[in-house]
Amino acid sequence: MAAWFESEAAKGAGLPLVAQAVQLQGLLSQWDWLVDFLERHVVPADPEVGRLLLADVCLAGGRYDRAVAELERAVALYGLAGWGLRLASARAAAGNTDGAVRLLGRVLEDFPEHVTALLYFDSLVFPPGRNGRLDGKCAVSIYSYNKAEELGRTLESVLASNLGPEVGDVTVRVLVNGSTDDSRAVAEAARDRFGGNMEIVALPVNVGAPAARNWLLDAARRDGARWIVYLDDDVLVPCDWLAGLAAGVKDFPEAGVWGCRVADVRSPSLVQHGDGFLLPPDEAARRGGRVSLQEPCVEVMAESLLGYRRYAASVTGCCHLFETDSLAGSGGFDLLFSPSQFDDLDLDLRRLRQGKLAAYLGDVRITHLRESTHFLKLSEGAAARSEMHRHILEERHAPVLPELCAIQRASVRADLAARRERFQESGLLPDNS
Repeated sequence: MAAWFESEAAKGAGLPLVAQAVQLQGLLSQWDWLVDFLERHVVPADPEVGRLLLADVCLAGGRYDRAVAELERAVALYGLAGWGLRLASARAAAGNTDGAVRLLGRVLEDFPEHVTALLYFDSLVFPPGRNGRLDGKCAVSIYSYNKAEELGRTLESVLASNLGPEVGDVTVRVLVNGSTDDSRAVAEAARDRFGGNMEIVALPVNVGAPAARNWLLDAARRDGARWIVYLDDDVLVPCDWLAGLAAGVKDFPEAGVWGCRVADVRSPSLVQHGDGFLLPPDEAARRGGRVSLQEPCVEVMAESLLGYRRYAASVTGCCHLFETDSLAGSGGFDLLFSPSQFDDLDLDLRRLRQGKLAAYLGDVRITHLRESTHFLKLSEGAAARSEMHRHILEERHAPVLPELCAIQRASVRADLAARRERFQESGLLPDNS
């Protein structure tokens, strides 16, 4: 792609290619290439467009000092409406948090309904904690099928993270789900290397993700665990991931599930999953379905703009935390979605109807070792199963979608109102009521 963009730009066609170049190379985090391309081919042809694009590319690519300079110029020329939030993000990332907070206060005075600005403002003024502790036992539970290499990296990451008593009474259990590769040997090697602090269960057949999750839930409850964290077998977690989830329980004690943000292993600035919200029936229909979820997915944004915490309808199943009794009381994961597809979303929507929303903890960032499905071509069988499971999901939840959207809407509005009130009480925002 880079060679093709260069050859076309050399023919004088650089400007018409800008949208494609920024989108496609941005998806791959080719920020150095994009800066060079814009400076050589776009800025000379159209300085205003080129410099505005450079501002966004520098912000997304981590060139914060330059992003600040470009965005200050953009705000001076075009005002806060389109560029104030970006400039605040660049200032905070460059180390000027006070300047970012002042600017966001101005943005919110002019645009009090700017939800992203409000959430980002909240994350700067009241930053999420990392000192959470789970009361009661917690079972970190990993299920795996024929991903020996990825499982090894996942276990290395998990067992090297903070699982100590300051986080809770934590155990690790791995379910090798009928794998025909050397996954079991990989798990045993990881257990030996980390002092045996891990249980391994090997099943003779692959029972699928929903059954594996239910089996792990039953095992956790037999052990007296109050909490269970499900992890996919192809993720990397930061050292303080469990403390971040525990802090989320403290911040959102009424949630039904606590989840995180998922980054792409190939393109770190690419968001695979974030906070998911149900679209109303008419919007879902325009997208060609009866139930549709809107979330950051294969989108490139400044990372900080997704680092907030909030209630949502659904969170990713790559890494999510449940209270075991509450999960069991909801019936666990539905075997209709075996071997794996939509079982986590189905559970979130069932619990949403019970008034148990998901808590999205955007400051807890894990990396998915599997590239986004938007980069992959599913096999014929996998595509057929996905379509079948989507049909089951829609048949179950489409009839009650207006009810689910009403629950979601009420919770989100209450959450945003509480944040605004907290800012007004702190004197950081005027009371416009």
